[in-house]
Amino acid sequence: MASFCQEHLQPHFDSPAFRDHQLQPPVQDLMRRKCPQHNRLRDFFCPQHDECICHICLVEHKACSPASLSQASADLETKLKHKLTIIYSQINGASRALEDVRARQRDVRVSSRKTEQLRQEYMEIKALIDAAEATSTRKIKEEEKRVNTNPEVPPPPTHLSACSPSHMLSFLPQGLCTCPSQCPEGLDSTILTSSLLSPFRDQLKHCISQQTSCHHHSHSSDWVPGSLSSLGSLCTSVILFFPH
Repeated sequence: MASFCQEHLQPHFDSPAFRDHQLQPPVQDLMRRKCPQHNRLRDFFCPQHDECICHICLVEHKACSPASLSQASADLETKLKHKLTIIYSQINGASRALEDVRARQRDVRVSSRKTEQLRQEYMEIKALIDAAEATSTRKIKEEEKRVNTNPEVPPPPTHLSACSPSHMLSFLPQGLCTCPSQCPEGLDSTILTSSLLSPFRDQLKHCISQQTSCHHHSHSSDWVPGSLSSLGSLCTSVILFFPH
């Protein structure tokens, strides 16, 4: 191989004797293409020793499997493409996994907000129930005191005994055996419970508001059976739908 300037290269285009010569693009550093031991162009590649060699070096590498530079370059390009295909596949798999993790994180955040909202609603309902229980207990004690003071007064209706503190724990869980809570498959139980508690909370507020209103407009010893009965049923329903 020789490197020509433009003036010496022109005869290879014009002369018929040189037209069969194979021309290659100029090399930036021709010395790097030459074998430092034999000063010949390195036209072969030895994969066992991972180096380029000249045709004289072939004698020293006769036990190896040298190939021409073009063939070695094509083989290396094929291997690189195969590795790139594997890497791209792994990148796509990692991207899908990352997107799945982000989706799960969003679901966790939504569930966390719903859980906190549910906890707040539960605390509010519990406060309303405690207030209603305190009012009912006070009324029962007032009625007992009035009956003990005046034995001729007939006892209160029997169904009010279920609202007393001693019977409250056995009365409220009765709803648990009436209609077991079921969450449809595929629906977050936290979201379902939150949506179910909202109307019960409003209804509980309404019942307690009615009871309080009736109490203010009547004598302190009068009974309000309808309101307490509704409150008992509502408490049973609240425990029925609240997650265990």
